[in-house]
Parts: sequence; structure tokens; C-alpha cells
Amino acid sequence: MLRQSAFIQAIVEAKIRDCEAVQDTQEQIESSSIHEVSDRAAPCIVKMDGLDLADAAAIGLPIGTLNQVKETGYTTEETFDLIFLCGFPSSRNLSLDESDRAIRLIRTAVRAKEVFGNPEKAWRWLRKPKKAFNGKTCVEMLITEYGGREVENMLTRIEHGMAA
Repeated sequence: MLRQSAFIQAIVEAKIRDCEAVQDTQEQIESSSIHEVSDRAAPCIVKMDGLDLADAAAIGLPIGTLNQVKETGYTTEETFDLIFLCGFPSSRNLSLDESDRAIRLIRTAVRAKEVFGNPEKAWRWLRKPKKAFNGKTCVEMLITEYGGREVENMLTRIEHGMAA
């Protein structure tokens, strides 16, 4: 019993250290010094085509890309939870999966703003729970590629006047 308690305590302490590291990195992003962390500039995601995005994700986007995610309207907490899956950055560049998620977040936010014609309406829609998603929000669905596709499909139906 004592060993189990010590093991649980070690896990709790590790989680606390992880949370502190995430908070430090979040503070760094909010102070906009994240651009200085990477040795290369983040490409403008919204201006890139699919092939360029695939190539950029494969080599790993610079961590400065997180600023673009935040500029589209995601909170710092949403950005970290969705890109790092409750972890924290481990290098100056995002991994392939992290790059994919960052691209998905940016493109979805831009698309929602285009469909609704208004950032406030778009964000209200993205953050409102949907019956079609079993009570999850669109933002929550974006954690996976398939969830992102479902959000894109719903946006397309709305754009074409079909029931969403």
C-alpha cells in the first residue's frame, strides 16, 4: 500500500511539473516572444495550397505557427489542448501530427468565418454543442482528422442551405 501511494504521488508530481511547463510556454506565447523561439519563420497557412501544406506539415511547422492559430480566434487553452493534446511543445518545431492539427484549426476557423460572414457568429457556432456531434462542440471535434472532416461537412451543408 505504501509503495502504491508513493507511485501515485510521483505521478501527481510529474503532472504538476508538466502543467507548470505548459503554463510557462503559454505565457511565452501570450507575450508574443514565441517568434523568437524558432529559427525559421512560420509560413502563412491561409495562403498555402494543399500540397504546400502537406510538405510543410511533413517537415514540421515552426512553433511560431501557434500565433496564427491564436490570431484566428482560438484561446490559448484551446490551442494547447488541441495541438499538444494536454502536453507541451518538446522542440522548436511542431511534430507532423501537431502541424496537421494546427493547420486543421486555422483552416476550419477561416472557413467558418467565410460561411457565416462574421467572426462572432462563426465562433459562437464553433463553440456551441451540436446534437449531430453527440453534444460536443465543433472545436472539440477538431482534435481528430475525422472530427475535422465532419465539421467541414457541416459547414458545407450550411453554406449550401442544407440542414445541418
